[in-house]
Amino acid sequence: MKMTVKVLKVCIALAILVAASSYPAAWLLASQATEVQQIQSYDPPLIELNKWEHSEGDWDGDIVSIYGAAKGDPVAVLFVDESQLLRPSEDTSLALLPAAEGEHFLQVKTVFFFAQRLTLAAVAAVGLGLAALWLVRNKLRRSQKKSTASA
Repeated sequence: MKMTVKVLKVCIALAILVAASSYPAAWLLASQATEVQQIQSYDPPLIELNKWEHSEGDWDGDIVSIYGAAKGDPVAVLFVDESQLLRPSEDTSLALLPAAEGEHFLQVKTVFFFAQRLTLAAVAAVGLGLAALWLVRNKLRRSQKKSTASA
């Protein structure tokens, strides 16, 4: 029974550690994120034609549409190699990420989604662990009272 109490205390401590560290870990990862615009890249000859039109002043679209069709809004992604990114010479502040069909990148919002779920699960585990610890200790006290009363 005393071993059970020790195991429960260790499990509760680990759950508290997980609950306390999931959001800081997510923030740490988010600080390493890169803000990109995902695009469905055009063929190289079409990109060259679009660049030429832009340099001549005939381009009516935005810089992103020179290189490809934008896929949604800009997002913060993690673990993207710099060699995968396109940095247009027309606007070097942009980071374009050509994405093949079915290719998905880890986004910061996904990391925070799982950090929230992990924190909630860890808090629930702490609650269950404390309830189990209370039950085990009460049972241990009752058994000790019975043994001292019968002696």
